[in-house]
Amino acid sequence: GLASAVALAVASHPVVFGRVVKWATVPFPESEVGHVAHVWYAVFRRWGILSIAGWVLGGISFWAVMRGLGLPVHGSKDMLQAIGVSALSTVLGFVVIVLPAGLGVREVVLIRLLSGRLGASTAAVASLVIRLVWTVVEALLAGGAYGVSLTRRALRGKAVPAEVAPAVEVPSGTAKPAGEESVPGVDPPRKGASP
Repeated sequence: GLASAVALAVASHPVVFGRVVKWATVPFPESEVGHVAHVWYAVFRRWGILSIAGWVLGGISFWAVMRGLGLPVHGSKDMLQAIGVSALSTVLGFVVIVLPAGLGVREVVLIRLLSGRLGASTAAVASLVIRLVWTVVEALLAGGAYGVSLTRRALRGKAVPAEVAPAVEVPSGTAKPAGEESVPGVDPPRKGASP
C-alpha cells in the first residue's frame, strides 16, 4: 500500500522518469521523446489531483456496489481496502494490453484479492457487477459527451451570421464630387461617357 505509493511517487519524478525514458528509447535514437519527462511532470501537476480523485471515486463505487449486494463491508477500513483493490485490479488490467480494458484480468484480480474474505463465488459476483456498472456509466458518459458536442456544433452553425458584403473604404480627406455618390451594385458613370 504505502510502499507502492512511495515507489510510484519516486518513479514519477521528472529526473527519475526522464532517465527511464532515455533508457527505454536507446534503441530509437531518432525518436523525439526527450521532452516527455518534463511534459509528463507538468501534466501530472495539473491533472494529478483530478486523476487521484477519479481513482478514489472508482474505489468508493466498488465499495458501494458491494454494500448494495449486502456484503459485509461497512467502515472506512473496508472502503480503503475497496479503493486499493479496485485500483490494483484496474492497473493490472492496463498492463495486459492484449485484452480490451483489461477484460477478465480485473475480475481475476478482484476475485483473488476478495475471495479470502468474501468467498470465491461472492467475489466473482461482485467483480462482474462492478464491471457491468462501470461499463454502463462509461457508455452513458461517452454518449452524453458526444451528444453535447453535436448539439454545441449545431448551435454554433445556426449562430453564424449571413455573409455581408464588405464595405468600401474611402481614404480620409478624399471627398467625392457631387453626383458621384456610389450606389451598391451600380457602376459610377465614367467621365466622357454619354448618358
